[in-house]
Amino acid sequence: RLEREGYEVVEVPGFNFHQPHEARKYHLKFINYVNLVVGSNGILMPVYGIKALDDYMKRLLQSFGYSVIIPMQS
Repeated sequence: RLEREGYEVVEVPGFNFHQPHEARKYHLKFINYVNLVVGSNGILMPVYGIKALDDYMKRLLQSFGYSVIIPMQS
């Protein structure tokens, strides 16, 4: 629906850990990058210590023109 209204919709990483050993490995039950905060001086972006996902999200935000991205350990 948002796309019909002229908005660009971009999916971002997010998932639940279905295997108990995965959850224990990262000390997490889920990952969600949509809880970022956009301010006038940059973006506060949650990071989870999973380099491939954290780096992907940072590059995605940079592709939208955001140059100041402040990682916040979640």
